[in-house]
Amino acid sequence: MITDPDAVVIGDLNLLRAVGLAGLRSIVVSQSRRTLRSRYSTASFEMTPPLEDMKRSADELCELGSTLRTRPTLYYSNDTQLLMVSRHREALSRYYRFLMPDEKLIEDMVDKARFGMLAVSRDFPMPRTLVNPVTASGRIEWPWSFPCVVKPITRVGWFEAKVEQVPHKVFKVESQEELDRKVEVMQAHSRGFLLQEFISGEDDQIYSFHGYFDRSSEPLAWFVGRKVRTYPLDTGRSTCLELVQEPEVAELGLSILRGLGFSGVMKVDFKRDSRSGRLCLLEMNPRFNLWHYLGAVSGVNLPEVAHRYLAGTWSGPPPKYRAGCYWISGSMDVKAISSALRRGRLATGKLLRSWMGRKVCNLFAWKDPFPFLFAVRSLLRSAVTAGRSKKRPPTPVVEADRSPGTRQSDKATNLAD
Repeated sequence: MITDPDAVVIGDLNLLRAVGLAGLRSIVVSQSRRTLRSRYSTASFEMTPPLEDMKRSADELCELGSTLRTRPTLYYSNDTQLLMVSRHREALSRYYRFLMPDEKLIEDMVDKARFGMLAVSRDFPMPRTLVNPVTASGRIEWPWSFPCVVKPITRVGWFEAKVEQVPHKVFKVESQEELDRKVEVMQAHSRGFLLQEFISGEDDQIYSFHGYFDRSSEPLAWFVGRKVRTYPLDTGRSTCLELVQEPEVAELGLSILRGLGFSGVMKVDFKRDSRSGRLCLLEMNPRFNLWHYLGAVSGVNLPEVAHRYLAGTWSGPPPKYRAGCYWISGSMDVKAISSALRRGRLATGKLLRSWMGRKVCNLFAWKDPFPFLFAVRSLLRSAVTAGRSKKRPPTPVVEADRSPGTRQSDKATNLAD
């Protein structure tokens, strides 16, 4: 274990690579063995997942920090990690450097019901939203025209719950009957949910503003991205992303965050209504994310900006980024492409631009090949194991003696089942 790291990274391979491209030595806190095999992982630390026990996770990070000679920059990449750092910021700030707004604003942004109230109070351009809508009859109803979306109030533990075989960020529903089914699925896995107007337009109408703001709410650096494809279509995780020049998105993002007096790292998602051309605010995520790898190779490395600002070495105007570079999640993007082609929603030119143009990948990188090679080795081992299992002769079934006094036989039969 190194005792003088520049950074402690609680995140995935994409975030680690962005930190590594800044030349920072990192201790990686990760449950992913692929991430630990990256050339940018100088050392690793095992921590209780915050989803299990946030207080224990924070205490373990403090124990790690007490052994270090430096005060490294702390990076966090999902809502659970964000809440853990925010709720235990006083203790963690003794050992780590990080910048975030007050705890109430963090909680308002993670909880989608509270965020809706914040958006209304600030007159943000939000879609029409209903929180836990139950009529007098006890039925959940959407009072406007379909489609609409059903989403959990908080995504803490949402993807880990594996609500459906293919992970959806939200459920898009086209009718009252489908709404009834999806609400039942949602209620089985989430304490609360909301219904929201579906903004007309495909995945490539979803834009995001990414920035890092100083203690005076001035942007030190920023860039704008656009989703190209998701899987499943319209409601799934990103499989292809692109950096773009969209002045309207940048201006709206800067205006909203300055108005909030925001400090730290931020991602603001918008969607352009294909009918009206109006930008609608979808959500705000004050944490680091996979987009920062794409930003780093395109000229704006937000994790580096954060480190240099907190270390007191940042100076100069906001750097410029180059548009037109793509981020691709290989096998998942193949599924997204296949789905889009079946529905007639993918032009050949758009496909070729994303796969033949300048890009980085979720797993493979020429300068950091070991995570990809490890994944291939694991896949081959799994295939060999599966093949051996198929070749084994079936285990003969022995009929258990069901006469009185044969409980041991019953036990053996149950174990075989």
